[in-house]
Amino acid sequence: MTAVDIDFRALTIDDLAALRHISPDTPTEKLVERINRQSPSTYSYIGAFSHNRLLGAIQVRRIGPYDATAQSLSTYPELGCLVVTESQRGKGYGKALIAYAEAILKHEHFTGAGLGVAETNQAALALYRKLGYQPIGAIGPKHPDPTNRQYYIKLFT
Repeated sequence: MTAVDIDFRALTIDDLAALRHISPDTPTEKLVERINRQSPSTYSYIGAFSHNRLLGAIQVRRIGPYDATAQSLSTYPELGCLVVTESQRGKGYGKALIAYAEAILKHEHFTGAGLGVAETNQAALALYRKLGYQPIGAIGPKHPDPTNRQYYIKLFT
């Protein structure tokens, strides 16, 4: 993978079918809500594409954490709902999506970012730690998944 292999852009309703394919466990109405609530000052839903094919997506919440417990731990913008199509996992696309989201936040003069992750998601935990995210506290389960989650932050340098 090289930088020229990936194009990043805000997702639109035209991307819904591809988004449903890479995120089959997320209800369609939830995906539509994420697409429709985008606003330059508060929220982005970004896709990574190669040759017009959606490889992955990430949310950027500039207004801070969604979870009430996480709000008590961090006021940094939040990255969320990172997903990479199953056949492309382990190839650096998740890392590229995070780096792109962080670059947007740095450009907008934010000094850090946070994210929540299930304690059982070992692949995500390893990626986030490798990218410099540090755990700052437990935030509990996210319905309907009963798995406890940890909140991580990264300060930009």
